[in-house]
Amino acid sequence: MYRTQVKRILVSMFVFLTFAIGVHAEPESVNLSTIYHVTVNDKHIGTISDKKLVEQTMDEIIRKQKETDQQLVPLTTVEWEPEKTFRAETDDSNTLAILSDNLEVGVEAVELSFGNERLYVSSNDDAQEVLDSLKNKYRPSEQTSKVDVQFSVKPELTETAVKPSEVLTAQEAIRYLTKGTLTDSFYQVKAGDVLGEIAASNDLSIDELKRINPDLNEDKLLQVGQKINVTKYRPLVDVIVKEEVTASEKIPFKVEVEKNKEMYKGQTKIKQKGMNGEKKVTTVVTKRNNNLESEKVIDEEVIKEPTKQVVVKGTKVVPYRGTGDFIWPTVGGVVTSPMGQRWGTIHKGTDIAGVSDRTIRAVDNGTVSFAGYSGSYGNKVVINHNNGFKTVYAHMQSLNVSAGQTVAKGTKIGVMGTTGDSTGVHLHIELYKNGKVKDLQDYARQ
Repeated sequence: MYRTQVKRILVSMFVFLTFAIGVHAEPESVNLSTIYHVTVNDKHIGTISDKKLVEQTMDEIIRKQKETDQQLVPLTTVEWEPEKTFRAETDDSNTLAILSDNLEVGVEAVELSFGNERLYVSSNDDAQEVLDSLKNKYRPSEQTSKVDVQFSVKPELTETAVKPSEVLTAQEAIRYLTKGTLTDSFYQVKAGDVLGEIAASNDLSIDELKRINPDLNEDKLLQVGQKINVTKYRPLVDVIVKEEVTASEKIPFKVEVEKNKEMYKGQTKIKQKGMNGEKKVTTVVTKRNNNLESEKVIDEEVIKEPTKQVVVKGTKVVPYRGTGDFIWPTVGGVVTSPMGQRWGTIHKGTDIAGVSDRTIRAVDNGTVSFAGYSGSYGNKVVINHNNGFKTVYAHMQSLNVSAGQTVAKGTKIGVMGTTGDSTGVHLHIELYKNGKVKDLQDYARQ
């Protein structure tokens, strides 16, 4: 029995060594076959007998889906690993069917990204066209100085592969980056709708709503069924334009005042006329998507210095109380109708005409109690001389004083005319003392 057991052990060891040598040394005497384990996106889907079957299946799927001139490529990661085995058991049909169901096909494209925002175009040329067009969209049309155009986020270009539906034309990409959407949203007007409510319900201000609908008018009634664009545009990237603008600007002249105690307070005259100067100003103007963001002056050059204006102002206080010593109210002229009986009634004033200078002067110091239009008197000024005397000036063409103003003797109060009931250009002046009419010629002479 012992010999039998030893014999069995020796036979077992021989079989084990023979198998071990066969597995590791693979002598020609051992018949091993190669099979392939297929994985799709790192998931094992089965085994096949020939790796060419995978390649052929993938080529056939691409051929059937080819609807573009661009190069189609698999989007799905397909791998196959060989294995040598004694038993070549595979399931080619089922494995290839699973592969067909799971294989996604795309096109070669260029990813254009701005940070987390990204889109896809067909080529580097299209990507460059998008970038150039987007910059030119905001670049000043009349470039007269240095201009720098940049994006708020630096763009990056990466070659990749995506589904054909994800690839945009250059124009679609520009619109998407500018507006943040490829499809506009519309609202259909219902009975009772108003712009404010439509804007608010779509997260828009009225100004935004009118900006994307230029034909809208708040004064025009909305029509039931009318379509209104309510797209909320949010650019995916900002275009920042910095432009150096050089322009001429005036330097306002300064006013210097000289006081004159010989002139009445309120009287002024220009001793030296002021002249504006000129300077050349260079400013860096920064705009974001055409909206002004900042302006910074970087250089100024004076071309012409301004000339100051010198104004003389009187400081002498105008006395509001008359002296009782009257001057003639006109510059020359003749009395055409004195105070007294005329045409069967009393003519309460004195008419003066025939002057070369139509200036009308206050006959004495006082306060203007009325200045304006008054029926048959036409343009009329009434001066209270605050000493019992009052004078009335009528038919004036224009007035140079206003009610409440204090005037000195000889102040120009208006221009002779023919307003109201008048037969011609003249001054009708009435003089009152303590409420009773008096003859001017008894108090004043030319």
